[in-house]
Amino acid sequence: MAQTPSPFDSDAALAGLVDDFEHGIAPEGGFSHRAHLAVALAYLDRYGEEGAIEHMRTGLLRFLELALGDPTAARVKYRETMTVFWVRLLAAGLAGTDPALPLHRRIAPLLERYGHASVIRSYYSQERLESDEARTRYLEPDLRPLPTT
Repeated sequence: MAQTPSPFDSDAALAGLVDDFEHGIAPEGGFSHRAHLAVALAYLDRYGEEGAIEHMRTGLLRFLELALGDPTAARVKYRETMTVFWVRLLAAGLAGTDPALPLHRRIAPLLERYGHASVIRSYYSQERLESDEARTRYLEPDLRPLPTT
């Protein structure tokens, strides 16, 4: 089976992206959806599911606060449901990869499969995803369940 090309040529390049994320530095061209997923996958590999959720939450809120210049506005824009959804979806995918491979090679097929932000719309109705409740706590998908690990 052919390997999907990775947007990262090494685990060091992936680690650099994570470091930039943790310091609020966006890559040239902005922090794409795929870049967010790559960071979440690196966190999953390093910290497990719950640790990845916490690190993504903290990092996303920091990025929003820097971009918006206001912690309150950052909290309004942030969606807990989206963060937890993506980490759990990626956790299920990462569990099916070969741990003997370098991480940047393990995540390449997942970035290809889930690299479009619209994937979430096959799990959630717009009303549920954009609700005030989805902003403050995790809501289970209402259209179909997440895959399990």
